[in-house]
Amino acid sequence: MESEHPTLQDASLVPDEFDDIHHHHALAMSHYLDAYEVFLLGQDVYPEQEKNLEERYALKDSRVVVDLEQKKEQMKAISADLQRILKAPAPIEQLKESNGYLKHDRAKFEEYIRVAEQRKEGLVNTIKHEKTELAQTLAAIDQLKAEEARLTSIVKVQNLSPEEVLRMNSEHEVLTRDLESLRYKIAEASRNALKLEVSLTKKVTDAEEAVDAYTNLLSSLGLFPPLPEPLQDVKLTLALNTAASNPPEMLMGSGLREVIKPSLAIIAELKRAERADVESERIKVDNELDQLTTEWENMEEEANEVLNKVTALNDEAEELREVAQQEALVSNAEATHLERELAQARTSAMANGVGVKSRLQAVQIAYREQVDRVERLRDETVRAIIKNSSDIVTFKEEVSTQLKDLRDFAEEN
Repeated sequence: MESEHPTLQDASLVPDEFDDIHHHHALAMSHYLDAYEVFLLGQDVYPEQEKNLEERYALKDSRVVVDLEQKKEQMKAISADLQRILKAPAPIEQLKESNGYLKHDRAKFEEYIRVAEQRKEGLVNTIKHEKTELAQTLAAIDQLKAEEARLTSIVKVQNLSPEEVLRMNSEHEVLTRDLESLRYKIAEASRNALKLEVSLTKKVTDAEEAVDAYTNLLSSLGLFPPLPEPLQDVKLTLALNTAASNPPEMLMGSGLREVIKPSLAIIAELKRAERADVESERIKVDNELDQLTTEWENMEEEANEVLNKVTALNDEAEELREVAQQEALVSNAEATHLERELAQARTSAMANGVGVKSRLQAVQIAYREQVDRVERLRDETVRAIIKNSSDIVTFKEEVSTQLKDLRDFAEEN
């Protein structure tokens, strides 16, 4: 008993999860013992013992059930990923499309870099020109200062009379006033030059922004080279050269008035012609669609009329069949009657001799006519039914063909 071996069939020794057959036998033995105790007390049903056994096996399978649910969720996620991968286009197609976009962006970026390099070159030239002017101005100022010092030293060493000194002082005062006036004018000119420089800088910035906007507009409209015929050799790009001394030379390009404006007018005319063609094509397609809609409505009306005719023909065929059946019944009754009369005639002929033979022949002829009439009515009924069925099938095939053609045309357009 201390060995705790599975064959002892002790239910308390069974782990939560098990696969050994002895553990199953132990739980079964425990269930038998508990149920037998209840049976000895006079009960024939054991719901509590069965419930305990079910709960014990549910405990055994709980981890497996949880693991199974997790596996099911993982399978659903993997299936969804698989469907998404199968429905998605091939990675090489996406890479080719991305490669095309990147090449297009690279071409636009290289064109933008070229324009920016031109702007940079123009700005560098402008800075060099300004530095040169600044150096010349500083040199002129130093020269004037040296000249002033030389003149001052000359005045100091000269022996002048009071009248000359007075005259020179008055001249100096006049020159001083003139110098102040010149300084004021220079300051005013400097302020005006600064204002003009600020205004020029703003206008240059506006012009550069306009050129950039024009370049971006060309990029968005796809008007970078090569252009379509007859403008394959025309370049519509512009660049601003702020270092140019001649204003007409500041705008670098193929020529705004001579080439770019006429080319843009030609492109606008081509686009208007394309738009007019597209609009006319759209109107044509709308008209064709309206015609097809009208034809479809007419065909639908004709189909309804033919359906009504087919229904009427079916009703007529049904009536003919009923009439034929009634006539066949009447003919069968008459044939039966004639057969009975023929039998009687044969009996009478056999009894009366040759005198009744003519009556027998007349009855036989009438019988054959009646049989032929029944066969003829049957054949006419069958032919009418076959004809109506054939008409219905032909009509359905024709309507299906017309509707299929209409659907294919609508999908293609």
